Amino acid sequence: MARIVIKTKSTRGEYKCGHCGIQIQPGSQYKSWQFRNSAKQFRCMAPGCSPRASELTQGQIGRVYELNERISDCCDDFRSDQEFDDFKSNLESIKEDAESLKDEFDENYNNMPESFQNGQNGELVQGRVDALESFIDELDSAIDNADWPDGAEDEDAECVVVDGSGGPCGMAKSDDRHTKGHEEFEHEFEAEEADNSDLVESIVGDFESMSCDCD
Repeated sequence: MARIVIKTKSTRGEYKCGHCGIQIQPGSQYKSWQFRNSAKQFRCMAPGCSPRASELTQGQIGRVYELNERISDCCDDFRSDQEFDDFKSNLESIKEDAESLKDEFDENYNNMPESFQNGQNGELVQGRVDALESFIDELDSAIDNADWPDGAEDEDAECVVVDGSGGPCGMAKSDDRHTKGHEEFEHEFEAEEADNSDLVESIVGDFESMSCDCD
């Protein structure tokens, strides 16, 4: 993992934060790090601009860190937007990427000479395969067992189309006039927005502590 250096900006050169894009002003502190044979990276001192583990690490292990960060990010997004389908889809995407990464580590191990497989390097790679496998199984089980809403439509949703009298139709969606093909009643419906905060927290609790530990 790259080492972060904190310095004070001089009057020479122009540095921009690689996260928020602001110009780092002379006299301001900033963070920097650099990989071999690559450009130096800069960040301002704002808490949200601190580099993540995946940004400080190259190669496959950096992608492992990214899986953990994506779990955290999609939990935060889910708390904010309460979009169940998006959250589940994001988790499925993370699982697929973890499976691909596990296959890559597997291939690395299988391509090693047998003497290396039985040595320290082989044990390290095999440990990462095992850690990813455990992470995938845990994630898959949590997705399958989460208390997802059934997606049933609210039959008591009120029609929001304005009728000839100038007011809303007001009929429930289950009203026969809406369900028997009367064209004049093929209206749109609006259900009262539900507060799913408790359900969201219950589901998030199954995922936010997950991580793949394979340093």
